[in-house]
Amino acid sequence: MEQRAHPVSYALTVTRAIKELASDAVSEGVLPESMAVTISKAATDAALSLGLFIVSKGTRLTHQTARAIESARVDMEALAELAGLVRTYKLTPKNAVHLALALSYTVEQAENRLRLAEDLLS
Repeated sequence: MEQRAHPVSYALTVTRAIKELASDAVSEGVLPESMAVTISKAATDAALSLGLFIVSKGTRLTHQTARAIESARVDMEALAELAGLVRTYKLTPKNAVHLALALSYTVEQAENRLRLAEDLLS
């Protein structure tokens, strides 16, 4: 994993990209495997980065900040798992839309938590 930005900023960038991809999937009624692989990899990388950040900062983070980052990390792992379903199962267009909606909801939760963490860290 190549790290260029602060883990929270990086994860926010990932969530914004996933939000766009999920929106496209809802509109088009399809979630291509290549898109799902990209989402899964990016979300996994962001989750790992957030986890390492929590460990490296330890007790220097406030409880609220650590909780927001940990919750976002779990959301990112969920996004990776949801996207991984595309690789495991052949989805009908209807199922692809349902999965894309689940991605959209989860990414919205992650984005809210990451914004909170970003505010608390500044």
